[in-house]
Amino acid sequence: MQIFLRGLSGRTRVLEVDSASSIADLQLRVQDVEHVSPADQVLVAGGRLMSGDHTIESSSLSHGSTLHLSSRLRGGVPVKVKIITPHLACGNEVTIDLEPTATKDEIKLKLVDATGVPFEHQKVLLSGINQIALGDKRTNIGFASCGSANGVQMAVNAK
Repeated sequence: MQIFLRGLSGRTRVLEVDSASSIADLQLRVQDVEHVSPADQVLVAGGRLMSGDHTIESSSLSHGSTLHLSSRLRGGVPVKVKIITPHLACGNEVTIDLEPTATKDEIKLKLVDATGVPFEHQKVLLSGINQIALGDKRTNIGFASCGSANGVQMAVNAK
């Protein structure tokens, strides 16, 4: 059957779906079209929230129904990260959005995106309330822009 999807940009798309498919399957189709992960999708039709464990048919969607996509709001706290090694072009501070329950590994993954410093080269320290310090263990590498090495200089130990 054919349903309409009103996306985040306001554009309406046509989707061919099977009425026996689950809403979870529909969310995967929406991800392919709108590039929004199922975890971040909120699908509403006829003023009702669509739940992933129901089928399209049991959710009262019929041929020609319009499904509205909105994005789930994520709660997070902006946290300032002080950069204690001076060779990053992104400056001496970046801000990342963290959930209150974020683990150290999750923080490090967000810092990879924000600074380009690989996970294994990060030294992350708590430096105050809602403030983290980041050091790069590769202090002998010069960076032209955040995360991209323009010339690797090797430090050779003369023993």
